[in-house]
Amino acid sequence: MKYIKQFNNETAYNTAKSGQDFSLPSVSLLKDNYEIRYDNIVPGPTPVDPTDYPYLIFTKTGEGTASIKYNYDDRPNLPLELELPDVVDLNDEELIVTSIVESNNAGAGFSNAPNASSVTSLKLPSNLISVAGFNGFSSVTQLTLPDTLTTLDGQACFANMGITELVIPDSLTTIADTGAFSVCRSLTKVTIGDGLTTVSNNMFAFCTSLSTINWGSSVTKINSSSFAGCTSLTEVSIPRTVTILEGAFYSCTGLETVYIPNSVITQNFPTFDGCTNAVVYCEAASKPAGWVSYWKGESVAQGGEGTVKQVLWGQTLPY
Repeated sequence: MKYIKQFNNETAYNTAKSGQDFSLPSVSLLKDNYEIRYDNIVPGPTPVDPTDYPYLIFTKTGEGTASIKYNYDDRPNLPLELELPDVVDLNDEELIVTSIVESNNAGAGFSNAPNASSVTSLKLPSNLISVAGFNGFSSVTQLTLPDTLTTLDGQACFANMGITELVIPDSLTTIADTGAFSVCRSLTKVTIGDGLTTVSNNMFAFCTSLSTINWGSSVTKINSSSFAGCTSLTEVSIPRTVTILEGAFYSCTGLETVYIPNSVITQNFPTFDGCTNAVVYCEAASKPAGWVSYWKGESVAQGGEGTVKQVLWGQTLPY
């Protein structure tokens, strides 16, 4: 179907005529009576009626914005193809959904839905800035994080999902709690965006199929147990932007090759405890002063799971 639309100025008319994407302007007083038939113009999203979403609670959060959260009190089932709205008509006001929050009860997010593990697809709002509460969506195999997203809130935000690959957008800068993508046992490849400076605690812990890590350009710190138990990792190249390692690769039993550049000046924990098959190639000529003596793991006799197979100092790294 083709539509007729009047525009209130020549700029809007020319934009439409060129076929560029834009949200249709609201017209209150016409300056000139420009008309155009349009086929290739993308209108703004249609606001939804909150009553059509009994499993959601909408709350106005600011000028033109709203949050959504799971209706924890009633605990209804979710649609198996869960598509969360971009815009809501709340009390005759159109609000853009920019955040997904947990309910007042700690950890009471969408994971509390009785059928959370049966949901097969998840579409997040396209203007989302912060999100929490999707632990346990084990049947969801694809997850697209919008490029507006800056913050992951809540513990284990997207843990226990069935995703196989993950791209973290450059917009994401803050992960507020632990275990964000932990125990995603089918996850094989992760690409970390350029906005993230810290790989948070337990972020990918026990993602047992993870074999490929594409690092972002801004990572400076890899926190405790961030890749613990990732038994399919065989090679890890620590980025040259990283200065701090904190026990990140605990019990990665499949790890065979590790490259550590001389940018890493601090290791406060046994980073490679239990990685008994790993050969570690260090660019530094000798152990830096900021590395604890047990950085390479602790022996079983000392209460650890064993040290790395070998450490080679003064190495030329392949990157």
